[in-house]
Formats: sequence, C-alpha cells, structure tokens
Amino acid sequence: MTTSAPHDAPPRPRSAAFSGSRAALIAALLLASSPARADEGDLYLDRIALADAAWVGLGALAVTAENRFLLPAAAAFVIAAPTMHMLEDEPTHAAWSLGLRVGVPALGGLTAHALMQRDCDRPDGCASLENTLAIMLGAAAGGVVAMALDWALLTRRTGDDESPPVASLRFAF
Repeated sequence: MTTSAPHDAPPRPRSAAFSGSRAALIAALLLASSPARADEGDLYLDRIALADAAWVGLGALAVTAENRFLLPAAAAFVIAAPTMHMLEDEPTHAAWSLGLRVGVPALGGLTAHALMQRDCDRPDGCASLENTLAIMLGAAAGGVVAMALDWALLTRRTGDDESPPVASLRFAF
C-alpha cells in the first residue's frame, strides 16, 4: 500500500478567468507598445484604452490570484495612460491624465467618507466596514470618471504647430 505525499497532489486547476485575464493583459501590453500607425489621424484613444485594459487585466488577476496583483493594478491605473500620452509626445496631456487618475478617485473616496460621517455623532468618528466599503466604492467611481475624462478630453493630438494657450500682457507707450 502506498501513500501519497502532499507534494504528489495534482496541481490545482487554474480558472478560466485567470487564463483569460492573463491573455488579455499580454495582448493589451503588446498592442499598446506597437508602433503608431500613420493613418490614425488626430486621435490616439486606442492606445489609452489598451493601457487601461492592462490595468483591468491586472485587477482581474488580483481577484483570482489572492490579491498579489492589486498593487501593480493600482500602479498601472495611475501611470499607464500618462505613459501612453508621453509616448505620443503629449506631455501636457500626460500631466492632466496623471492628475485626473490620482485626484478624481481620491475626491470620490473622500466624498463617500464625508457622506458616511455626516450622520455620525461620535467625536472619534464612525469607522466601520460599511464606511470602508463606501470609500472604496467612491474611489472606484472616481476612477471610472477619471478614465472617461481622460478618454474624452485628452486623446486628441495637439500637434507640433500648436502651443498651449499662454496669457500675455501687452504694454503700449
């Protein structure tokens, strides 16, 4: 009679979500890093959408892989799209994108926290699981809004011949 050792156990099968998320992440990263096409016109929304698909793929991996990819997913949310703006020679768009992707989710989380605390009459605050979930939901909603604003407002090339508006003072003597 033989007994099997713990190391002889069959490997745990991977879920379809894990495999699909990994494939989507790899495809998004490869497509986002491909050279720009000459016939793209003035928009580069596809690049930003692929950068966002990369962080969504990492987020899906975080859910299926015991949250090991949660921090990389959050980092990719913050830096992937601004990096694509920089690769398109749009540093102003990159700065705005970074500001949106940090500021709007933070504002969403703070707003949710404030709404949860408005009915609290304890001087030390009302920390609870519901409050934490509300903050996370507010931040997630802010992230969706930040992505939508990035896609809608910042994915058009400004071109070399255009410069950002500059206020000027003219003096006549």
